[in-house]
Amino acid sequence: MRKTLTGERIQTEGSPVSDPPVPFKRHETWLSSMNNAPPTNRLFFRVHFMRIHGPESDPIIRVLLVETTKAQTIYEGFGTWPECRRWVAQISECAIFGDQFAAVEKRLEVNQLATISETQISLGRLEAVGFRRADS
Repeated sequence: MRKTLTGERIQTEGSPVSDPPVPFKRHETWLSSMNNAPPTNRLFFRVHFMRIHGPESDPIIRVLLVETTKAQTIYEGFGTWPECRRWVAQISECAIFGDQFAAVEKRLEVNQLATISETQISLGRLEAVGFRRADS
């Protein structure tokens, strides 16, 4: 016996009187879904911090991310020092330690410009945080 699309049962020759098997529904595991995910683009960037304006205690900082390989793509973002520090820590694939950020902050107070020489950054994270292309 089989069911039609409308749910009616019909008898077929030589078939047992039972419902047809329910098709197996594949459940994706986390690992298999990660294997099917598109590859993330990781590139190396030089990170420039520029003090733009604002009070000494809480200035506005412009962050420029300049790609060190290929076409030297440039991304930018604006924010307070704590925001910029958090963004760079979030997007960086390599660990940036607190003493590096302390040195950058000290250089910003004196020179209004500081640089982290090179860090690996995921483009997906870069766009998710809100950096935008500055060179297009």
